[in-house]
Amino acid sequence: MQLLADTHVHVYPDHDPAVLLTGTVKRLRHAANSPAAACAVFLTEGRDFNWFAALRDGSHGLPEAFKVSPCDEEEAVRISWGSEEIHVFAGRQIVAAERVEILALTMASVPNDGLRAADVVADVDGRGAIPVLAWAPGKWMFSRAKVVEGLLGTARECLHIGDSALRCRGWPEPKAMGASAYPVLAGSDPLPVPGEEKWAGAYGIRMELNFDREAPVASVRKALKDPQCQLSRIGRRNSAAEMGKRMFAHRQQKREASK
Repeated sequence: MQLLADTHVHVYPDHDPAVLLTGTVKRLRHAANSPAAACAVFLTEGRDFNWFAALRDGSHGLPEAFKVSPCDEEEAVRISWGSEEIHVFAGRQIVAAERVEILALTMASVPNDGLRAADVVADVDGRGAIPVLAWAPGKWMFSRAKVVEGLLGTARECLHIGDSALRCRGWPEPKAMGASAYPVLAGSDPLPVPGEEKWAGAYGIRMELNFDREAPVASVRKALKDPQCQLSRIGRRNSAAEMGKRMFAHRQQKREASK
């Protein structure tokens, strides 16, 4: 079965979650030219946000037309509206001591920031979740480049690489993304700015797996940990102008918040 997914999604208070979900399904299916494919969102939430918990307790802010149904596993829910549905997986974004970002896909518990990157990866893997070394503008450069190289050399068995729509078209692809030893997971990485939810689903992955709608976590984890899993990136990254506009709006938002 084919599953289309955005593997780097944040839902912030300034976002309209209904717009995010409906747009994700539309954009992923368009990118894959697959109008009936199953779709998913992998949340990557920081310490200050937990929309997945809101989905579980009913404070999610979705209209009544959206039905949130629990799955057999605590790390996923299924959301349906009309004839459409999408699976939403829990996940965390962890800032390591070296200031690189590790994503923990299919993990609902909130981990501690500040651990060394190698320890974060080991902890996430030990919990059965999927550790992802996330690319972000500037995060793989200068002193942090050595941290990235070290992780790629020691965590080969469990680590995935996270590509972002913010790596604008024309930005050279890091060598790690071209190495077959490291599966690449793609995502849109919405920023905490009003309107950023429109990017969800613009960049993602297509994977072939035996997908269980009621127990999706086990099937996704099994597929992503299988070296033979058929996995490809779909959609598009930002243009340089789009990336610049998004980053500028984010900086402006931070300045306003600090006043």
